[in-house]
Amino acid sequence: MIANEPEVPVRTKNQHGSRVYEFEARIILRKRGFPLVVRVADPSLPINLIAWSEQGNAHLYRVVASRRAIASAAVAAAIFPEEIRQLQAIPRPPAGSVNLWIHHELGWKYYRVLPGGIIDTEGSDVE
Repeated sequence: MIANEPEVPVRTKNQHGSRVYEFEARIILRKRGFPLVVRVADPSLPINLIAWSEQGNAHLYRVVASRRAIASAAVAAAIFPEEIRQLQAIPRPPAGSVNLWIHHELGWKYYRVLPGGIIDTEGSDVE
């Protein structure tokens, strides 16, 4: 880092700014075939969105933001360990999923959260 240059935080605070990304994520989910997407307004819950597929399967989402590009699941896990831990604690919906979507400087990264970690899903959750 250059002297007197402010350090850019790796992640952004998920308070007011994240609503923009939540809205964008809702649009993406609807375009991918989810007829019903609901924003979760309770800040004590670790998810932001619930989307139901046409088959009635519930998919849970945490939408977060990073100021830097996310190159891999390992990088995402290093930046968002608490969010992943919270999502791993959620009981898995039958035939559904728990997901972490990250908006970063180059666009979106989509991860499925599993008990042992996260995997890249390229955003496709519709069964």
